[in-house]
Amino acid sequence: MGQIISVGQVPAGTSIFIDANIFIYHFIYETAESQSCTSLLKRVENGDIKGLTSTIVLAEISHRLMVFEAIEKYELNSKNAVRFLKEHPGKVKSLNKHFAAVNEVKEMDIHLMTVESQDIFASQMLQKKYGFLTNDSINLHLMLRDSIFNLASNDPDFEKVDLITLYKPF
Repeated sequence: MGQIISVGQVPAGTSIFIDANIFIYHFIYETAESQSCTSLLKRVENGDIKGLTSTIVLAEISHRLMVFEAIEKYELNSKNAVRFLKEHPGKVKSLNKHFAAVNEVKEMDIHLMTVESQDIFASQMLQKKYGFLTNDSINLHLMLRDSIFNLASNDPDFEKVDLITLYKPF
């Protein structure tokens, strides 16, 4: 198991990979956890720490925020929201908050790590080792490939990775 520290304690000058849930807390929720996520992202914006994320995370943010907006706007059950959107493409066209969020991430001075096909193949060993789902194993591979050993995430699956320091919003 790696080290787990509060996201508020990331040392200045640190390079840190930022997982999708940190952005989701920032954009959606109003809790103590979301405040610490917003503070972390502001530190990246101010150049105090170097934030990195992946194109996969960016896609996850966009998708999850689109679904969240649909749930709010159309009063949907979260279990049926994706199916509803697939069955009503006209409703998808009316959703736009996720565009603003993705553009805001772009403006935060967060380095975007792109995923190549070889990264997907290489991540399969991590998937087997840790029992990760695909996106988590790819993101961990990208981190290790580029010698990034700090992760901001609220995903408990990463607690079992002894190669990284996990910064959680608490």
